[in-house]
Amino acid sequence: MIVDNDMLDDLMWESIPSNDLLFSGSAVMTKENMNELPVEDVQQLFVSRDEELNIVIRCVSIVNQGTSRIIDIKKRESEYLPGMSVKPGEIVINYPGNSYRFCQCYFQGYTGNYQKIEYKLSCYHAEFKSKRGEKVALIREWILNGSRTGLRFCGNGKYDYTKESVISGNHGDLIFPEPRSILEKNVIGRYLHVKFKDTAFDVSFLGNKNGPQWSENICISYFENYGRIPRIDERECIREYLSFFIGKRLIYIGESSFDENGNIVGRIIEKPRTYNYDIKFLCSNGAKAPIKDEYADLNHYVDAIQQGIDRFDFLYKTYDLESFLSAYWYSKNVARPFDLVILGSALERLVNEWYSEEKNNHDTVLIEKKDFSKRIRPVKELIEKIFEDTGYVERMKRSVDSINIMSTSEKFQRFFEEIGLPIGGAEKKALKARNCPAHGSYRNNNEKEVKEMQNMSKVYECLINRIVLKLLDYNGNYVDYGTIGYPEKDISCPCGDVEMR
Repeated sequence: MIVDNDMLDDLMWESIPSNDLLFSGSAVMTKENMNELPVEDVQQLFVSRDEELNIVIRCVSIVNQGTSRIIDIKKRESEYLPGMSVKPGEIVINYPGNSYRFCQCYFQGYTGNYQKIEYKLSCYHAEFKSKRGEKVALIREWILNGSRTGLRFCGNGKYDYTKESVISGNHGDLIFPEPRSILEKNVIGRYLHVKFKDTAFDVSFLGNKNGPQWSENICISYFENYGRIPRIDERECIREYLSFFIGKRLIYIGESSFDENGNIVGRIIEKPRTYNYDIKFLCSNGAKAPIKDEYADLNHYVDAIQQGIDRFDFLYKTYDLESFLSAYWYSKNVARPFDLVILGSALERLVNEWYSEEKNNHDTVLIEKKDFSKRIRPVKELIEKIFEDTGYVERMKRSVDSINIMSTSEKFQRFFEEIGLPIGGAEKKALKARNCPAHGSYRNNNEKEVKEMQNMSKVYECLINRIVLKLLDYNGNYVDYGTIGYPEKDISCPCGDVEMR
């Protein structure tokens, strides 16, 4: 078997041509293990990735001449056509000692002739697990959309690792598993060790030679002997944390599990989550790290990553940073200034989550409720008399109650005061600017207005960075992307105060 050493072959079937992944004779593919999918009597199954790394499954059924099989297919043609909405199913294949599972499989159509029928499926998640009960001692996550300059690694030590992969199944006269070991070259200065709660993890930079060449790739390794392997939700949080400091959202596409002897006992591949954007387009975008990451500042940069990670884990759960950051990353791919609408909604959600969690600020009111109720009672009595014959007395009284509720801008103001983040004139202007595209008052034919609104987008994006850094209790300089030249400023200094031309 020929394997392209420039690919991450620890990924399940990542570098293996689809013709070499052939399940034949070892398992019977029937409708029972295809769930709701319109596929039955499959003898062969092929798995591969397309150019965008989507998972593609081909199920082949051999047709015996002289049977009514072709007639059955023609009957089914009126029921299942390519592009039709079909309830997603899953495929489960059990081998002695191993199992394969493909879930969220969607029927994409079929082609056929008098010899064979080939069904095409798309899949969101596939996994291989050993059923022999080996304990997982190491998990390596494979990540796209890293950055050569957005996450540098300290240390002059060498980081060596050996890749092993096992393929189970039969292909003609060949019988697998066939273990392979490939010793990677020493990687100097591209390795980072980060402590996390009661354990730790390693990050290694793979560049674009290991994995797709159109992406800067990294690997996150979790060792059991560091304390424990973090839970799935913790690992998702870690990826989001690293993404923030890189300045690009890391794209998870799979992982490999190893036992204590280095043997692969499990693999996962996933369809990249790209918000329906082209994955190559996303990976070609530049990174904008929130703090300076140049070589001279490397120690400070890595120290900041280490010091804030446990705090970020708390914020991630408490303030629903998952939703907040998802909108933040999505906004980066939206044409300015319409990203202001998304950034404004994301910030409003974060502020609301903060108010709901902070005991001292739970009530978003201007005056304490009991005091306000006492003061407003004479007004309500007057309303009852004035609007008695209209039928809207209760409606008017509810309107009076609402005047004690903070507006969005007032909630923002108190939020910034409570977290100790001074807001400058440009930032205040950016906070108001989101109303322009949101309410249809933006004019695309006015060059001056377009330029000003685009500058406001940069200021708003930088303000988001300041907020996250402040919530992480960060003390130091940040990069002001809202000012020409991208200068460094102290976290307490507002961004965008220099006029951009």
